[in-house]
Amino acid sequence: MEILALRDVLRRRWWLVLLPVIVAFIVLIPALPGILNPAESYQVAMRFTAAAPADEITDYEDSVYVPWLASEYMVVNLPQWVTSDSFAREVSAELVSGGIPHPS
Repeated sequence: MEILALRDVLRRRWWLVLLPVIVAFIVLIPALPGILNPAESYQVAMRFTAAAPADEITDYEDSVYVPWLASEYMVVNLPQWVTSDSFAREVSAELVSGGIPHPS
């Protein structure tokens, strides 16, 4: 299709291009207050790095290798442990020892 023919089509059917924009804006109008004034929210982020203490003589050329490897092990295994029953039992025991009531 030639560019001139494409221009003629757009000139005749401009409303087809504008219609989805208008519909999207109409759908967006009820959400505008939440977008312009979002509710306050708080976020907590934690970063774990674990490593064995460095020895005087190391076999590794890179001194950062051991902490990175330990962090990788932590990232891989922590989600599985957190979703396990043993983690739930330890949290319950800690809550009971602190005198905090909790659902069983």
